Amino acid sequence: PVPGSVPGWVCACQVVTAAAWDAMATWTGTRAAVQLVDIAGQEMLTALPDGVPVAARATDPCRVELAPMLHLSPDATGTRLAHARTLTAHPALVDACTTGLISAAGARAIVGQTGFLSPAATTAVVTAVVAKVHARRDAGAAGWTASDLRQVAKRAVQALNDDAKEQARANAYADRRALGCTNVVGHVLSVGEDEVRVVTSEVQRPI
Repeated sequence: PVPGSVPGWVCACQVVTAAAWDAMATWTGTRAAVQLVDIAGQEMLTALPDGVPVAARATDPCRVELAPMLHLSPDATGTRLAHARTLTAHPALVDACTTGLISAAGARAIVGQTGFLSPAATTAVVTAVVAKVHARRDAGAAGWTASDLRQVAKRAVQALNDDAKEQARANAYADRRALGCTNVVGHVLSVGEDEVRVVTSEVQRPI
């Protein structure tokens, strides 16, 4: 069959068009994330009116207004806000996504490896990975998949100095203590030969 005439026999223009739509989806998602952070702020807002118990405090009250417009529950909107804040905390990553250099899945793969690193260490990892992506593009090489980017980010984490790795371990331990539970897998952060496992579980056990 002539390329492009029947399904399964693609022509170059169809491949380019599909890639363009995918890049547009990433651009749209990134711009939506930026807009959400413009609305809610880069830091989570906690509202605690006078006389209200601490347990009844409200986080990001704007979720109530955003949720129906996004066709999400308030809790799911909170998760969307958290992801948006993580992305927009790194302008270089936002730029790479809006220009189609990194896909949405790729961006999630990169930040997913930063785990409990400090903000400075996280920025260092993200900046290093984005720089490698730019260098690869400039060299005319094929772009990395999300899986590739996850490995590149993991190596960048492993290349951090010992102080940054120790801080990540301390942060993970503090978070686990705050959760009051000890397992199930949520995220694994590789730090040299060690691994810091983030634990979340419906069955919580005191530490």
